[in-house]
Amino acid sequence: DIVDRDYSGAARVSGSAGTGKTVVALHRAVTLAKRHPDAQVLLTTFSPTLASLLRSKVRRLLAGDPRIGERLEVADLGDVAKRLYDATIGKAQTADQAAILGAIRSAGATIQHPFSERFL
Repeated sequence: DIVDRDYSGAARVSGSAGTGKTVVALHRAVTLAKRHPDAQVLLTTFSPTLASLLRSKVRRLLAGDPRIGERLEVADLGDVAKRLYDATIGKAQTADQAAILGAIRSAGATIQHPFSERFL
């Protein structure tokens, strides 16, 4: 029922561990992709490992119609955020250890605090 229902906006599924929330999300994403042939569907999770597992499960669910899989993407939020950043702002640059330490020292010097540099 949760997978197939029409909602007028976002829906929230809650429950304790092991109750099937992820399975509902997976089936809901597939259902939306099938129901809306011109739409792109994005299923996200915080975990890169879970995103990888869900991608393989989507492939199994769509074995009979792999074209739907071209419109259904499964990704972790970190990957989505990086791609959006790259697309709108430009390629993200990762600070090296020296730059991070310099920023910590600089910020730590601007206020009085009891913390060591190592702690910061």
